[in-house]
Amino acid sequence: MIAGHLAAPRRAGPWVGLAVSDLHLFRYRSRGEAVARQARERAGSCDFLVLNGDIFDFRWADRPDLPDVPAAEAAAVAWLAEFGAAVAPTLVLYVLGNHDGHAEFRHRLAREAAGIPNLRWFQAFVRVGSALFLHGDLPLTFPRRTPLERPPGRRPWRRGKAMRLWNMGIVYPFFGVLAPLVFPAAHASRRVFQVLRRHAPGVLPRVRDLCYGHIHHPFADLAVGKRRVHNSGAPLPGFRWKMVRVETAAGDWEGW
Repeated sequence: MIAGHLAAPRRAGPWVGLAVSDLHLFRYRSRGEAVARQARERAGSCDFLVLNGDIFDFRWADRPDLPDVPAAEAAAVAWLAEFGAAVAPTLVLYVLGNHDGHAEFRHRLAREAAGIPNLRWFQAFVRVGSALFLHGDLPLTFPRRTPLERPPGRRPWRRGKAMRLWNMGIVYPFFGVLAPLVFPAAHASRRVFQVLRRHAPGVLPRVRDLCYGHIHHPFADLAVGKRRVHNSGAPLPGFRWKMVRVETAAGDWEGW
């Protein structure tokens, strides 16, 4: 567990954060770079930025200048360094997801990300004051595990040409429509809270806003009891996305 505190708010009032997830950078036809540019443009209006999982996609990386997964991992660290410098001094909180959370990339981050002064990265979650950020795959896919601990995954193998064609021709056109049906926003959000109550009840009393990704369809200010839930969607063909804005009256943060 690592912890810290945000600098004083840039404006009178609460701290303001912006969150995005599921950029799937390095993947065919991802529009994640356009989202990153918007985040850089808006960095001056917020106190922290959260990259909430699956920012990179090592499984489906198909850029010709990235011949293998280790090359994509090196490019990801370079991207984080460039992004951090562009938004400095805004703090960047990077939560790993299921497409970018494998063990070898963690080791590279541990070795190389220390040179990015305004970046903190987390294997599973970060809480900033009353706002909790996690990717969403752990409670939705593995409800018997605590969603606050991501087990180390194996380095993914790059998908071949046939699988990429299948993904482009079948998955992209239809999954954007099916995603809200497979994981309806209200049902998925209640399930995340159920898993948190089961495995990590101590974190919930402070939480007023929950932001997660993974399900690839955006919504904001969904009321689940007394809490608000947000999802930024995914900038992929067939999907929609939005940047999530949250406020918190406390500036302490902790994550793992």
